[in-house]
This record gives sequence, C-alpha cells and structure tokens, in this order.
Amino acid sequence: MSTSCLPDNFRQTTPWLLALVTALLLCLFFWPLANGQIYTGSDLGALHLPLRAFYMDALKAGEAPLWEPRIACGFPALAEGQFGACHPVHFLLYKFLPLWLGLQFELFISYLGAFAGALLLLRYLRFEAVPAWFGAAGFAFSIYTITHFPHANMVAVFAHLPWLLWLILKLFDAGTNRTRLFLGTWIAVLLASQMLTGHPPAMFAAALVWGSVALYLAWSRRCPQAFGMLVVAVGLMFLLSAAQWLPTLLYLPLTERADLTAAYVNDFSLHPANFLQLPGPYLFRGGTVPDTISGASRIEFPIYPGLGVVGLALLGVLRTDKLPASQRRLIRVAVLLIVVVGLFMCGRYGGINSLTAHVPLIQGFRCPSRYVAIWQLLWLGLALAGLDWMRRRPNRKIVDGAWLALMLVVVLVHLMALAAPAWGAAWLGELHTGGALWRSAAVSVAIVLIGWWSCLGRSWRITAFAACCLIDVGANGYYQLLHSMPRRDIAAINEDVANRAGVDRRYRVIKRFNDGVLRGEYNMTAYAAIEPSRTYDAMDNSTMALLGVQQVKMQGTTWSVTNVVPRFRLVRRTAALGESPKAGFAGIDFADVVLLPGNQAELAVEKGTLEVLEDAPSAATVTVRGRDRQILVVSDRWDPDWVCTIDGEAVPILKAYGIVRCVIVPPGEHRVEFRYDPPGWVYGKILSLTGLIVLLALLAVTWPRLKSRPADR
Repeated sequence: MSTSCLPDNFRQTTPWLLALVTALLLCLFFWPLANGQIYTGSDLGALHLPLRAFYMDALKAGEAPLWEPRIACGFPALAEGQFGACHPVHFLLYKFLPLWLGLQFELFISYLGAFAGALLLLRYLRFEAVPAWFGAAGFAFSIYTITHFPHANMVAVFAHLPWLLWLILKLFDAGTNRTRLFLGTWIAVLLASQMLTGHPPAMFAAALVWGSVALYLAWSRRCPQAFGMLVVAVGLMFLLSAAQWLPTLLYLPLTERADLTAAYVNDFSLHPANFLQLPGPYLFRGGTVPDTISGASRIEFPIYPGLGVVGLALLGVLRTDKLPASQRRLIRVAVLLIVVVGLFMCGRYGGINSLTAHVPLIQGFRCPSRYVAIWQLLWLGLALAGLDWMRRRPNRKIVDGAWLALMLVVVLVHLMALAAPAWGAAWLGELHTGGALWRSAAVSVAIVLIGWWSCLGRSWRITAFAACCLIDVGANGYYQLLHSMPRRDIAAINEDVANRAGVDRRYRVIKRFNDGVLRGEYNMTAYAAIEPSRTYDAMDNSTMALLGVQQVKMQGTTWSVTNVVPRFRLVRRTAALGESPKAGFAGIDFADVVLLPGNQAELAVEKGTLEVLEDAPSAATVTVRGRDRQILVVSDRWDPDWVCTIDGEAVPILKAYGIVRCVIVPPGEHRVEFRYDPPGWVYGKILSLTGLIVLLALLAVTWPRLKSRPADR
C-alpha cells in the first residue's frame, strides 16, 4: 500500500499511540501482580493451577507426569493434556519457576506472541504501520482472547496462528524447493507446538483458518510444490507431537466422548440473542445471554468485535468496487463466512452444527460458540480493509451513509430493548432496564459518533479512532470477565503448594469448588469427560471414606470424613457387589470386606501385614506378608493402563467396589509392584524422538548458508 499521500509525521509517530494502548491492554491481565495477587477465577484456578501444581511436583521429583492420584481418585493427567506436559516451554517454566510465576509467564508469552506474530504477518503483507499495529493488537486482544484468559492453552494455540500464516505465505513465495523444505520444517515445529499445548478443539479451529489460506494460495498461485511441503510439515508435526496426542487418542474410548450425544456436542451453544452485542455491547446485565440448557456459565458467549470494528468492516465491504477482482472475491467470501460461522456458533440454535457429527474425532468437540475465534478474525480482516479506505480519501457520501446506517441500527435496537418486557421471551430478562439501558445506548452512540467524526479528517483522527476501537473492545472484555474474576494472594497460593506437598500420602485431601491448588475434581473430570459422578457419589461419606478422602470443602464449608481407611490395606473376605457404587457403601466394613462381582469367599483366617516401600503418583511398591491368600486394596481409581506384578510376574488387577484397584496376593512374603504404563506414552515417546531426529536432519540440510563476502579491494 502506498504511503505517498500521507505526511511523514503520520507514518512515524502514529504507532506510538497504538503501542501505548496495546501496553494498557496487556496490563489488564497482569495488573493484580502490583498487589501481590494473580487471577485465579474460572478454569484458571479450577483447572490450570491444580494441573500445573501436579506437573511441577512431578518435574521436581524426576517423574513422568502421567497419573495424578489427588484428583477424581486417580486422573490420567498426561492423556487429558490440558497442561501441555510435553511442551518444552512449559517444562522450563515449571521446572525452574514458582507455580504462580510460571503461569503468569505462560500467559504473558501467549499474548505477546500473538501480537508480535500478527504484526509481523501484516507488515509482510505490506500494511502500513497504523493498520498493522491496529490489526495486531485487535487480534491479540480481541473479545475472544480476553474472555478466554482462563483457558491458558486455548489462547496459546491461537497465538501460533499469525506465525503459521506468515510462514505459509513465505512458503508459497519461496523460489526453490530447498527453501520451501526449510520453511515447511519450521511450520511443522509451530504445528507441533500447538498440539503440545493440549487443546485439540482450538487447534482444529486454527487449522480451518491456515488450511483455508493454504488451499487458496495453492489454487491461485498454481504451486503444488509448496502445498506438498505443507503436507510434509503436517506429517512431521504428528511425529513430533506424538508423545501428547497418542496418549490422548488411546484414552478417548474411556471417556464420554466415545458415546456422544447431541446434547453433549452442543454444550454451550450461542443463543442468537447474543448477536445484539454487535450494536449494543452493554445491553445485557451479565454481558451475554447464557445457554441455559448447558448451564449459566457466560465465559463462552461474548462475541462483541467492537462497534468501531463493525463500522470499519462495513466500509471495507462498501469499497469493493475500487478493488481488483481477486480482492473483491476475498471480501465477499469473508462476508459469507461471517454468516456461516455465525450459524455454527449457534450450535443447537443454528441448525448446521450437527454436520460436524459425521467427522471423525472432530465430532467429539463441544462448545460451538468457540467458533467465535474465527468470526472475530473475519470481522478484523474486513475492518482492516475499511481502515485502509478511510485513509485514502474515500467517497464522502458512502462513508456518511455507512455510519448513519450503523447509528440507526444502534438506536433502533436500544429502543426495542425499552419495549422488551412486553414481548414475553425468556431471554429478555437478561436486558438492562432503566438508567443502565440508557447508559448502554449512550456508550454505543458515542462510539459510532467518534467513528463518523474520524472520517471527517486525516492522520491523527484516524489513528485516535483506531486506538478507540481497541480500547472499546478491551473495556468490554474487562466488563465481561476480568472485573468479576476472583484473585488470590500469591502468598496464599504458595502456602497451598506447601500444604499440598505435606499431605500424608496414605490418604487424600480433596477440596472441591474452592480456589486452592487442590481444587479440580469437578472441572477436570468434566474436561476429560470421565465424570466420576457416573461411578460414585463424591458427597457420600462412606464412598469418601473408601477413597481415603479426609476432608471435603464445598462453597466455603469444610467437613471431615469419618472412618477413613488408608490408601493401601489388606482385606481377608470378599462379598458380592450388589448395587451400583453410586448408591454408597453404608454398613460395609472396609477394613475386612472387599466388594467384587461374583460369589462371596473367605480368603484368610488371619489378616497379614504390609509395608509401603514406594508411593509415587504413577508407581507403588508394597511388601505383603501373610499365612493365607488375601486381597491388597489400593484406593485409587481403576484404569486399564495400570499393571501389577507380584515378585516380577504379571497378575490381573480387579475392580474393587466397582471403583478402585485390588489384587489377590498368595500366602507368604511377596513384593507387589504397581505401575501406570499407558502404551500411548511408551510409543508416543518413540515417535516424538523419531520426529526430532528427522527435524534436526532437515534443518541441517536446508539451513540457509551465508554467501562469503568478496575481499575488499
């Protein structure tokens, strides 16, 4: 894009204003650090802190982070994948930094990386400084990335996207196959990094973007070699990241995702009323209209791209007659995709989300509203086209007409909201009333007026409006999420970490629905789709006693569990398991009886003794002594990937009480060893190592060689 018509001071000084706004937006996430606090609300404290606490413990102990016994009475942490155990950056952060600081750096890297990558991409596309900074900040701090701040790995996946697009563009611009192979290798590294962060649904959404761009470039450039290198990169990605995706893939049959229902797939569908956020970002009392079928959580439903962005996008569409045919097609496709993606976001309300139910693996992804990430990108792309047009002396009548039309929509929507109580629809109860509604209207009208006013002049007005657009979205995101997100003192988190390390490992401490680093049973099992509530009642005293739980904390109330049994114990009699474990075990003497499918049996006259030699998360060793055959019970959730040997010989692990593990031990003294040995981890490591060797070989062969400089004369 030419800059000849712009004054020099405009090109040189404008980015500093946008840089200041970008810094302010970044501070939204980390300003609690000034008070010795960090955000721990939503899944940030309920999912990511507990998993990373386990990860940090495993790294310090020199153990593989495979199985977390504190959560859901045994949780396949690596297979679930949310903490990115195999990502080298995560390894460094949680190996050498405190828990709270590692999490802050992980988030900081994601947001800063998203901005830097988008800025690099837009400058490569020859955007001038102002649109490039505006687009980069708009991507890194969209309403999607702000409100998904609690989903650390989801933000990390999308932070890779502009870097991938930049490399893909360079791949199709490259002149030799050697250069293409070099770029394809780095694309594989980025794709593997995405996979290793542990959020496949987000990776799929990102792949829709870069995959569509790659297909378009392959068609328009007629360059099959570049597309072939991209296919090679995807293959190399699967090799490099096998240590993460293979355990997850093999674990899927044990989850609810193996038996999908339409209700599960359509969890957190976007209610169509949320599209009113476009002209009225503050219309609703809670910021959004929740999907009442899935629950009242609102974090998935903010979709506001910014009123200024909407206005700029409208201008970007109206300028199509001034563009080359290829660019006109792209803008029209973007408009069409906004509609199509919007329908997918609606899930059960949109009617087309069921199409993904026929795509292997993808059919298990829930939360259709998360397609808003792609939706936001489309709006931002159109807004960049509009901003570019504003800076090129656009047709005044078209510009005035666009902003006037947007103003009429804003006014009409707010007037309709005044009359909403008479309509009777349930979602209308979410609307603001009275003074709050008038304030919402005032904010929306003011944003449109600022956009309109900025078109009347040049240079600094347009820059100020670009900054205003960013502030508008940042303020709305803060209003939607961060202002109501709980925070915790860093000192309290450090105390929780110390308490966690000091818990008597013969027993368990489970804290539910609190903000400590032990929180997580509900959230983590929901993410992994194992939901122990299908198996046992976590609020039943007898069940908690069986599972070795000493304490339960729920909604600020703490109570102790009575008659808790140790994690390892010997039992001399069996009885038939007559009812579902969910019914509880009132009246059962856990110290003497184990419930198993089948007939009752007397195993031992006199109970033997045991000595715990090792009790690690993924392994245990116990010495058992006794005159008769007896059963060793371990109060950990049964899983098919646990193996047991007695004196080196493999024995079957039985499911005691329908929940936990047990083995039959013959008379005498024996060494009983348990080991969590998921085949996905074993084979995944081999594949990842193979991929690393291939990667290093390709980089060594294709690394650009500097030409020697001629000697000075």
